[in-house]
Amino acid sequence: MISRKLVGVWSFLLVCLVAAGVLSLVLGILWKQPDLLRNLIISTSDTTAGIALGVTFLVTALFAVIAIMQPNANTMLLHVLNWVLIGVGLEVVSIGTFIWYYTLTERADFDDLWLVQSSDNIVQLQNFFQCCGYFNGTDHAVYQGFCANVATAMNNSGCVVPLTGDADVQLNNIFTTIYGFMFIIILFFLATACVINKRVELERFMRIDEKRGGTGFV
Repeated sequence: MISRKLVGVWSFLLVCLVAAGVLSLVLGILWKQPDLLRNLIISTSDTTAGIALGVTFLVTALFAVIAIMQPNANTMLLHVLNWVLIGVGLEVVSIGTFIWYYTLTERADFDDLWLVQSSDNIVQLQNFFQCCGYFNGTDHAVYQGFCANVATAMNNSGCVVPLTGDADVQLNNIFTTIYGFMFIIILFFLATACVINKRVELERFMRIDEKRGGTGFV
């Protein structure tokens, strides 16, 4: 019989995987809602990736439950589960790295986004960050609200620093959390491997016991 401790660890990691799936799915859906600043920082492709990752986690967890319920002699699905976990791990690393790479080019990327914003959106951003323009006070600034006139704008250093600073914090938190999911995947992979080895060992002992005439070798 597999030890309760091993079963407990495996079950705990399964719950962690489900929790990660629910978190990714819920945030992916919520972050699709209209919000000027958040929608600038977190793109539609990011939220779609989050939803896809959440669904992948939940489907993997469901498959894991089916695999663990198989008889001890049948470890095929558990082996398949570990290959699935390798694929999921690659997905996690890919998404996390994509977001991390985006943080390296924030200033240029947000400059492109700033240029395509409507005047109303730029005014909202200028009012929120108390700044004018992007790189400086006259760089595609809209003279309304906080930036009521050119004189005010000329004395302003631009929105690039507060905007990219806010984005950097949010994106760092996101890709750090995604990389943290990798910790769950690795531990779940190792726990599943332990379960497979234990089941193979028990099955071998049972066969030896049968050959000995069932004298209670195991």
